Amino acid sequence: MSSIGPTLPGRARGKSPTGRAWLNLLFACAFALLACGCPGPAPTPDDTGTRNSAKPQPVNTTDPYWVHQGNPHAKIAVVFVHGIFGDTSGTWTNANGTRFFDLLRSAPGIGDKVDIYAFGFTSRMFAQGSLDIREASLKLHEYLDYHGVSQYDSVVFVAHSMGGLVVMRELISHPDLSAKTPLLMLYATPQEGSQITNIAKYIVVNNNAIRQMLPADANDYLKQLSDDWMGLKSSGAAPKVICAYETVKTGPVMIVPWTSATRFCDEAPPGIAGADHITIVKPDRQEHESVVKLVNALRKYALPRLDATTWETPDFSPETDKWVYTLAQANDLNHAGLINKSQARQDYRIVLPANSKLWISPEQTPRSVAPGNREDLRLFVYGELQPEYSFVLQLASLPQRTVLVRIPNLSAAKAAKAQQIEAIAQAVNGRIESQAGDASFKALSDENKWQLLADTAQSSIAESSPELPAGARWVAAADLLSQLGILESSALAMRIVEKDYPQTAQSPAVRQLAAQVSAQSGKKDVFVTTPMPRLKDKESALPRNEVVLASAGDSQALLELAKHLESTPATKSNGLSLKGDILKSRGDEAGAARAYSEAKSIRFTPVLDSKFKHAAASAQQGREI
Repeated sequence: MSSIGPTLPGRARGKSPTGRAWLNLLFACAFALLACGCPGPAPTPDDTGTRNSAKPQPVNTTDPYWVHQGNPHAKIAVVFVHGIFGDTSGTWTNANGTRFFDLLRSAPGIGDKVDIYAFGFTSRMFAQGSLDIREASLKLHEYLDYHGVSQYDSVVFVAHSMGGLVVMRELISHPDLSAKTPLLMLYATPQEGSQITNIAKYIVVNNNAIRQMLPADANDYLKQLSDDWMGLKSSGAAPKVICAYETVKTGPVMIVPWTSATRFCDEAPPGIAGADHITIVKPDRQEHESVVKLVNALRKYALPRLDATTWETPDFSPETDKWVYTLAQANDLNHAGLINKSQARQDYRIVLPANSKLWISPEQTPRSVAPGNREDLRLFVYGELQPEYSFVLQLASLPQRTVLVRIPNLSAAKAAKAQQIEAIAQAVNGRIESQAGDASFKALSDENKWQLLADTAQSSIAESSPELPAGARWVAAADLLSQLGILESSALAMRIVEKDYPQTAQSPAVRQLAAQVSAQSGKKDVFVTTPMPRLKDKESALPRNEVVLASAGDSQALLELAKHLESTPATKSNGLSLKGDILKSRGDEAGAARAYSEAKSIRFTPVLDSKFKHAAASAQQGREI
C-alpha cells in the first residue's frame, strides 16, 4: 500500500511513524507558518531529529530603517519590532500589499503627529546565528541611538510576538528611555512563554530565542524578565502596556494563548477577530481591529503629551509668549508646581543659561511625572540679587517656554539678605567666643579656622532656611562668606559641595559661583574636577559687596567680626577687608583704602586689589572736590 505525504523516519523501513517524528513535523510546519504566514514545504528532519542544514532557511535580511520621518521631525517616534523568524517589513505587510505602517500614517489625527521606524534583527528558523532576546535588545538600543530615535521627546513601541520581550528587556535596561515611552503595544507577545515552544524540547534546535520562550514556570529567563519588569513598574518608569491576542489557531495550534498574551496588560485586552499569530499584525484595511486598537492607544496615552491642557502650572502666569514666576522669598526656598493631568506619564525639561545665578531643584532633567502627580520645583538664588532671572521649561512635547523669575521688591529683598549676613556674623562671633576666647580660636590650625567659619555659616543658614537641601545650604554659605570677604572659607565650602553633593555642583548657578570665588581669590582649584565657566568680564566677578555695605556702618556684629578676624594672622587679611567695607559704608573712602591696602599686603587677592583701587579713586576724587 502506498503512502501519501512526507517520508518520515521509520516509514522507509516499513514502520509506523514515531511520536517524535510527528512532533518534528508539527514543529517544522508551525514555524514555517511563523516565518512566512502561509503553509509551505517543511524541512526534512534526518534520523536524529535535527534539521538538514543543506535546506534553505527563512532569515530576516532587511536592516532597520525609517519608514517615515518628517522634516521637521514629529515629536513622537513609533517603533515597530517584529518577532521570532519575522522580518523588518514583511511581518507588517498583508498579502494584498497593505502595510501596517501606511495604515497608521493614514489614521485621522495620528499620521501627521508621528514618525515611523521599523526595527529588525537576525532570526533564523532552526540554525545558529539567531539573536536571542538579550542580544536583540542590545541591537535595538544601538540602532535607536544610531538613527536618532532615542532623541525624540516620546517613543512608542509596537511589538509582535517575541519582539515584545525584546522591547521589555530594552526598557528595563534603559529606564531613561522607558521614562519617555508612554505606550508599549503588544500583539500576541508570549508574556508567560509560548506553548508552541514546548515542542522544542523534543527536537535539537540551535536557537536560543526559542529556548527563552518556553513557558515561564520552567523558564528562568522569563521569570527574571517578569521580576525586572515589575521592578520598573513599581519605580513609576514603565509605560502603559496595551495588548491584543490572536483568536485563531496557526495551523494546528494556538501559538500564544490568551493567558500568555495578557500577563502585563494595563487594560482588558481584546481578541482580534479572525486573526492568527501571523495575521494579527497584517491588517488589510484602515478599520481592521489591530489598527483601531493601536490608534486608540496612541490617542489616549501618547498624544496627550502634545496637548497643553494636560498640564497645570498654577504658579506661573502668562505674559505675552512667556510665563512669569514671582520669587516671593528671595533669600529662602521657593516652590512651583507642575501637575500632570493626563492619563500618561509625561516628562519635562529645564534649561538654565550658562551664567545663571538661579538654582532649581530637581537639578537634573528631563524627569518624568506620573499621571495625576505634581512635581515640586524648588528655586533659590545666589550672588548679588537681580530684579529678574530666567530659564526655559519644556513640558513633554509642547513648545519650549521662557519663564521669567522676578523679585517683586528688590530693596526689601536686599534688606533681608543684609539681615541674613548679620545673622551669620553673630553666629561666627558666638562660635569664636564659645571657644573660651580668642586665644582658643588662635590656637586652631589655619585649615581648622576656615572650616569653623564655613561650618558656622552653613549651620546659621540651616537654622534660617530649614527647607533648603544640604548641598544648596553649603553653596549659600559659600556665597555669603564670599560677600563678607572670607574667601578661604568660601572656597572650602564650595569644595565640600563638589565632593559630597556632585549633582548640586553641576548646576549652572553653582558652577558660576565657583568661577566667581576663583576670580575673587585668584585661585584655580575651587572646583577640582567640575568644569567652571569662563568669565567674560573678570571685573564683573568682583562684587562691590553692596548688601554688606548697605548695613555695615550700623552693624555691631560686623564690627565685632572684623576685630575677631584681625586678631589672628591667618584671618587678619579677612578682618581688614571687612573693616574696609565698614569704613566705606560710613563714607570714609581714605580709611577704607588704607584697610584694603594693608589687607592685600598680607594676602593678595584680585577682589582686594579691586576694592583698594575703587576706594583710592573715590578718596582722590573727594580731595579734588
